[in-house]
Amino acid sequence: SIGKYASNSSKHNHGGLIKQTVAGAIVCNNCPPGYYASSKSTIVCQSCSSGKYSVGNGESSCTLCEASAASTCIVCPSGTYSSTEGSSTCISCDAGKYASDNSSTACDECAVGKYAGVSGQSSCSDCEGGTYSSATGATSCNPCDVETSSFRGSSFCNLAAIDYYLQYSPSSSSSSSSTSSSSSSSSTSASSSASASSFDYESQNCPSHATCYGDDFMPIPNDGYWVDRRNIQYAGMIYKCLKQG
Repeated sequence: SIGKYASNSSKHNHGGLIKQTVAGAIVCNNCPPGYYASSKSTIVCQSCSSGKYSVGNGESSCTLCEASAASTCIVCPSGTYSSTEGSSTCISCDAGKYASDNSSTACDECAVGKYAGVSGQSSCSDCEGGTYSSATGATSCNPCDVETSSFRGSSFCNLAAIDYYLQYSPSSSSSSSSTSSSSSSSSTSASSSASASSFDYESQNCPSHATCYGDDFMPIPNDGYWVDRRNIQYAGMIYKCLKQG
């Protein structure tokens, strides 16, 4: 029958499988895995083409591999994918993308703050401190400007570089929110809370008579000077201490 082959030799190599039979007898055998017989009276099994498979139970045809598997239906490893049935190869994820799981049918873009510089990655790397990536699918990270810096894995540069400090000021959105909500005590309280945590900032040169360590540290006054810590807006205002007596 179809899916089987006939052999009457004492030894017959069929698709790499040797069958032992009785001399003069005609014996039908299942085609081995990876082979098929599409017609009756088949003498030699045909091998499945790339992207198809058979399990060796007397198939009359081969089956397409599912998406995410290739050739002999091996699962595509992490860092690769296959999006169509019958694929004969797995495709490496492009730079800027990754596939963390086996059997992926597509690759995902790296999130902001991360990158993949080469193809075939199973994960994305964090941008180093002092660099950033603000868009998904980055293949590299951008350096911060000379006066700014960043934490590892940042999507923008939100810290000051060494010898600089962050000068804060209330954002316009929080100020307008505070004004519009002044009609009731509860909304005023909520607005004040939001206003206290909503600031615009800009990296500034370290003021005279102070030392700046960058990041989000305030300027440290030198000996004989002081700074008003009651309001963050005064961080860059360094005052000389008055002599007593």
